[in-house]
Amino acid sequence: MERMNQSRKVPIHDAAEESTPEAHETQEAGNMEEQAREAEIQQEMAEEAVEQAQDAEEAQEEEAPDYKDLYLRTLAEFENYRRRADRETNEFKKYANETLIKDIIPVIDNLERAMECTVNTDDPGCAQNLLDGVQMTEREILKVLEKYGVTRISAIGETFDPAYHQALMAEESDEHPDETVIREMQKGYLLKDRLIRPALVAVAKGKG
Repeated sequence: MERMNQSRKVPIHDAAEESTPEAHETQEAGNMEEQAREAEIQQEMAEEAVEQAQDAEEAQEEEAPDYKDLYLRTLAEFENYRRRADRETNEFKKYANETLIKDIIPVIDNLERAMECTVNTDDPGCAQNLLDGVQMTEREILKVLEKYGVTRISAIGETFDPAYHQALMAEESDEHPDETVIREMQKGYLLKDRLIRPALVAVAKGKG
């Protein structure tokens, strides 16, 4: 006799496996809706980026004339400065000796007064007056030159120095050591530490 109470095995199914086609369609619809939202957000971000780029371009276009105007104004100011500097430089070169000339003119006046006595006069003291006037003029000229940094080169009694002396001749001498300047034919001058003209001299040499 068959046993009637044998237990039957009932298959157990997962709920997910029992999903219906309708549930599957609903899930797909949700996924599509989410993708659509993401696409919409990306589109909005892209549109915003394009708008920002357009705004930046418009701002640059608006600022460009200002930069150009600033450049042109700066260039014009520089040109005006250059012209003014050139004009001032030319004026300086043109009148650079004005002060020196003003200092020399009184010396010329004194020289002219010293020479007046030689014109239509029989004054026996005129020659001495002329000599005194010329000597005074020389002193005044040297003072003016000193004022501008010009000095005479010391020569007589000095050891010959080719940097400041130019020897025209050598003379035998028992009184002076060799290479000593014993005569000066033309005076030399310095402008501060620059040689303007060497002194023309004669130097001693021993008899031999």
